Amino acid sequence: MKIQVPKFVRDVANVQMMKYKVASQKGRITKLEHSVKRLVHLVKDDILSLQEKTRKYKGNEYTSYKSAVEEINKKY
Repeated sequence: MKIQVPKFVRDVANVQMMKYKVASQKGRITKLEHSVKRLVHLVKDDILSLQEKTRKYKGNEYTSYKSAVEEINKKY
């Protein structure tokens, strides 16, 4: 079995390059998994906080533009 040296070196280089690419992708996947877990946790917290507090929409207190301007002028 004769293996040419340049082909052997090329194959070894390709294997090393692929190992490097796989390692870098594993790191990216790990970072993405952590980001997803963090976002899921934040969303759950937001949903729970919205469910715990009773909220009531007041709406616009002013019936017209003129009354809104008058009230703002009184305040300031």
